[in-house]
Amino acid sequence: MAAWLGLVVLFVTFGVAYSFGVFLPALADEFNIGPGSASFFFSLTSLLFFGLGIVTGPLSDRLGAKLFIATGGIFIAAGLWFTASAVSLVEAYLCYGAGIGVGVSCIFVPVVAAVSQHFEKRRSLALGITVSGIGLGTLVVAPVSGSLIESLGWRETYRIYAVVSAVVLILSGLLFPAPARAAAPARSEADHAGAISPGGRYPRFYLATILVNLAMYVPFTHLPVAAQASGIPAEQSAQVLGLLGLTSVASRMLIGAMGARFDEWLLYRLCIACVAVSFVLWSLAGSFGIYLLYAIVGGFGYGGYIALTPAVIAHEFAAARPGYLMGLTYTAVAIGASVGPVTAGILSQWLGGYQAPLLMLAVVTALGLIPLNVFPRKRTWPVSTDGTVSQRSWTQHSRTSKARPARACRWSDHRCLSAQNGPPYTRTAAGDCMDTQIERDPGMMDTLSTIGNTPMIELTRLFADPSVRVLAKLEFMNPSGSIKDRIVRHIVEDAEQRGALRPGGTIVEHTSGNTGAAAGMIGALRGYKVVLTMPEKVSHEKQCALRAYGAEVITCPNDAGPEDPIHYVQRARAIAEETPGSFMLNQYDNAKNVEAHYQTTGPEIWRQCNGEIDYFVASGSTGGTISGAGGYLKSRNPNMKLVFPDPVGSVYFGYFNNHQVNENDIDMYQVEGIGEDHLAGCMNFSLIDLMYRFRDEDAFNSARELALVEGLLCGGSSGANIWGCQQLIRGLKKPATIVTVLPDSGLKYLSKFYDDAWLDEACPQTIRVA
Repeated sequence: MAAWLGLVVLFVTFGVAYSFGVFLPALADEFNIGPGSASFFFSLTSLLFFGLGIVTGPLSDRLGAKLFIATGGIFIAAGLWFTASAVSLVEAYLCYGAGIGVGVSCIFVPVVAAVSQHFEKRRSLALGITVSGIGLGTLVVAPVSGSLIESLGWRETYRIYAVVSAVVLILSGLLFPAPARAAAPARSEADHAGAISPGGRYPRFYLATILVNLAMYVPFTHLPVAAQASGIPAEQSAQVLGLLGLTSVASRMLIGAMGARFDEWLLYRLCIACVAVSFVLWSLAGSFGIYLLYAIVGGFGYGGYIALTPAVIAHEFAAARPGYLMGLTYTAVAIGASVGPVTAGILSQWLGGYQAPLLMLAVVTALGLIPLNVFPRKRTWPVSTDGTVSQRSWTQHSRTSKARPARACRWSDHRCLSAQNGPPYTRTAAGDCMDTQIERDPGMMDTLSTIGNTPMIELTRLFADPSVRVLAKLEFMNPSGSIKDRIVRHIVEDAEQRGALRPGGTIVEHTSGNTGAAAGMIGALRGYKVVLTMPEKVSHEKQCALRAYGAEVITCPNDAGPEDPIHYVQRARAIAEETPGSFMLNQYDNAKNVEAHYQTTGPEIWRQCNGEIDYFVASGSTGGTISGAGGYLKSRNPNMKLVFPDPVGSVYFGYFNNHQVNENDIDMYQVEGIGEDHLAGCMNFSLIDLMYRFRDEDAFNSARELALVEGLLCGGSSGANIWGCQQLIRGLKKPATIVTVLPDSGLKYLSKFYDDAWLDEACPQTIRVA
């Protein structure tokens, strides 16, 4: 519904705004102005409606599109009505530019951002459908405008448009799907700085956007005038604009569908190239036939570009808050759309024709491809509904970082590139590295590309009640054996892009073992030294695994207080401060922890259970899973509930119920990796609906039962989650679907609660499962 309502909204909005090119001759005659001066009308409009996106975009992330569509309809209607009543050029200029500009700004970015949030798997197609409303508006409204102007005059035509716009847009705003209230995890100032840093990917994309849009909007202001100068009647120029809109609509639908299956970046650059070629055709046009050819080529490129731009932004930069960077990007569009038509008009008058200016615009558009060619292209194919990666699933980057050693893969690369940006390499039977005659299966993935997309199964033996489904996501199938692979990969990549972690640097972290294992794995693959601190209670298996990865392991007393210098958290912070070139993951307070789950774990769960979820049960220590994955799930279904099991001895249960930390709650417990003796910055208590308190024996008994009954050998945190599902089911009064995660493998605890002798000593109350 969001995509089709968006189509209707943009049809009316841009049909009115872009029909201005048809009104230009009448305005030029009435106010006695040249076509170059008349183009200033559209330039002010473009400057406002694209430039103000930097305000409406971020606000739409919080408020949704409903309010903005209705408000935009009021501005557009007022702008058209007062323009129709203008008695001077300045008055018409200000009324039209301000009314249409602000109105379109209130509508375009919020609608496109909302559609990108409503769709995950077919975002390109949904956005293609939505933005096809722009082309349909041009296709239908431009010819209608020409007929109405001839019969009623331009003033009465604008008054009719004002009434229609107000009614349709206000009604559409009321019908548009309500925004999801559980917002994405907060982005820190460092996140914003990293996204738009001078050395990052986004500035090059921003520059390309300016260059391309210098030419993109010239046809709507200058094509009728240029066609008239070439001897093309006004009716035929309107037909050219109509064909431009028709081709643009077809292109948006086609490219949107193709973008969901093929390389968006290849399609994106192809569309820009078509725009450049179309301006060459326009400059050579001397007949109606050449104008029609221009409309076909230009419409294809223009429509595809418009369809793919928001999809690329949402996919590459702003999955959590698309409105923010979409609004920022459309300031680049504003620069191009406001400067381009004015420049074309001035040059056409100065040079005595349109041929030279159009050729210049073709060159400028082609130059827009240069920043994109050095842009690190990234494309991830959708996963199948069962959570497995499609055979075609791969990621490609155009070049490796200069700071990385020769032939070292970026962690997100699924095929290696040489340091000289050469072809992927392979090895002969003798082990020699060859840079020629590469035959690499794009479906073959490296170690870190296997992180995520873990399977989900239904637990039918432990939970036999037919009215309740319990689904478990098998996070222990990540390469280092736990869910923590997700956050460490995300945090390390961000640190590398920001320059906070450089080649040869040291990763420092406090851990209960799983985050340390992920850090050790990535450090071994990327050449980083890894120093880890942990409580003494961490299992022998975990410590041995960390040392196997080459990490330095420092154990700290279990009973050390949170502020004690020998507490494992304080010890890690001291090591990070003392070690030059070090980077601390800071998993408890790093927003990237939450963001990793919001962008990966949550969408995977939603996709795998087809959106049918009533409860999400997840214990935790940092809060990343419940806040990130849970926050995403609540953004898709605000009525679902988040359940958090917390061990006796942790402060979270008391804080959730009393809103303050009680130091008397802090006590020793044996379950590893969940609960905490201090509050983590990543823990968003406002999202949690229900919290249970469990004992060590509850978690251990449930974990051992899970192994015996379901054949899944998992850790104590998995046992805690299963126990939480059991408690939840006892209080249910209607059918429900419950999803939980099994965070790590039981192979890490063979010397602990899977060892009867250890259990007899450490936790004698545990009931042996027969």
